Amino acid sequence: MISIYKHALRMAVALVCVLSFNNAQAQTYCNPSFSFGCSSSDYIQSFSTTGGINNISNLNTGCAVSSGISSYMSMKVTANPGQSINYSATNTPSFGEYYTIFVDWNQNGVLNDAGEQMTTFAYIGGGGVFSGSFTVPLTATPGTTRMRVMCVYATSSFTPCGSYSFGEIEDYSFEVMSPCPTKPTALLPTGISSMAATLNWTPVAGALKYDYVVDTITAGGVWLPITSTTATTATVSGLLPGTSHYMRVRSYCAATSFSQWDTIRFTTLPPCKVPKGFVASNVDSNSADIQWDTVTNMVQWQYVVDTNRNAPLLNNPGIKNTTTRFQHITGLKEGRWQYVHIRVKCVMNDSSAWSLDSFYTPTPCRKPQLSISNLYANSAVTAWPTVNTAYEYEYFLGTSTTPPSLGTPIKFPYLQVNALQPKTTYDLFVRCKCRDNNVYSVSDWGILEFVTNPPTGISNLNNSTVTVNLYPNPAKDILNVELSGSFSTKAALYITDVAGKVMKVVNVTDNKTTVDVKTLTNGVYFVKFVDGDNTNIMRFTKM
Repeated sequence: MISIYKHALRMAVALVCVLSFNNAQAQTYCNPSFSFGCSSSDYIQSFSTTGGINNISNLNTGCAVSSGISSYMSMKVTANPGQSINYSATNTPSFGEYYTIFVDWNQNGVLNDAGEQMTTFAYIGGGGVFSGSFTVPLTATPGTTRMRVMCVYATSSFTPCGSYSFGEIEDYSFEVMSPCPTKPTALLPTGISSMAATLNWTPVAGALKYDYVVDTITAGGVWLPITSTTATTATVSGLLPGTSHYMRVRSYCAATSFSQWDTIRFTTLPPCKVPKGFVASNVDSNSADIQWDTVTNMVQWQYVVDTNRNAPLLNNPGIKNTTTRFQHITGLKEGRWQYVHIRVKCVMNDSSAWSLDSFYTPTPCRKPQLSISNLYANSAVTAWPTVNTAYEYEYFLGTSTTPPSLGTPIKFPYLQVNALQPKTTYDLFVRCKCRDNNVYSVSDWGILEFVTNPPTGISNLNNSTVTVNLYPNPAKDILNVELSGSFSTKAALYITDVAGKVMKVVNVTDNKTTVDVKTLTNGVYFVKFVDGDNTNIMRFTKM
């Protein structure tokens, strides 16, 4: 029976309010007429604001006055024109209610002039939250005025002073601050780099200080962090490269009175990137050509080439400045790793980190210093000091002083040459083939000119009474060896390469011997005749 009776009461219509007011300094505001007010659990449980200079926190009040007319005028929101205020009202847990907020911005005692209903009508279920934000109009009259938070049961639209069955109003004070007369005019930032900029603005007469914010937020809200200064310029760092930023500046004319924000957009430069694409070319023992890729936003490059892998200090005397990304480097140390450090200097003295690359300067492949010993009429021995990094040598023996294009490879730093002609001038060419850290090079030819000794008598041909004749020479498959003179039954022919390695041994039983040479590789070989008493050496070419 009680619930039926209460429902009937909620469908009734109540009294009409009377509106009266005097002036902006001492207004008299009308109140709505509630038949039952909040006595039947139709009330605003809590109300609070944020975003103002001062804010309200009025929590868990419930139905403070059963008539539903609750005055909290001692609680005040303080804000500047243009400032955004966030609100939150918790509804009674018992019934759904319709909510809205009115503020008398022109302070004429009427709460529902044009622009004074700050929210649309919103239905909030039992225990729900009515929340959002509104902006203080730029035309709001400075001073203290009234804000009414209102909930009404079963009525989807209403006025601040109508007649209703169930509901509650909560009246608060709202102080509109006097803004500074002029906001600062933000000028285009100067000194823009990839991560910093210098901000400038015009001074405002009477301003005590200025607030500024630089961020990437496009619109609205409270921007953080806010920095204050008494100057009209500021340098900000830590910005995002290649990104749109917003500079906002406002002025303070009193402790709680400040102007609107002035905003301007600017874009930071692209990042000052570490150089890439390093290439070293034409590297020799003391010089090289280096180059690297170009970058945007470049003013100049700085580079250092040394044997220190660590990034150079800023006071390093070896730092060189250039606007050209191709450099010829000289005066390097041979047989060392050379470390190349490069960085970019961009607009506004912005700079990248140092890049690190390297190349190796090889030890030069020096020509051998030849000397001769054991010089005879038909043979000689030559040798030379070992050359650092040489892995192989080449030699060529001839009677021409013109250096050859190629030679015969040998492994050791000495050479015995045989089958020479007595009293003949020869030119011996020897050069080095070097490898240093997988860098290959060839030296110039070392040249030694010598004259063989004259013959010494009957047995002057290699101390032999036997003469040896070879044909055909050059030979392809068969080499004929014809002997003249007496020789013992222990005679043999030794076929050797130029290094003295025995390739074949043929026993001699007749004055004419045929030797199969088809399996030999093309080159120069020696035939050595030995019978215990005689020795004779002749040279032939296999083709």
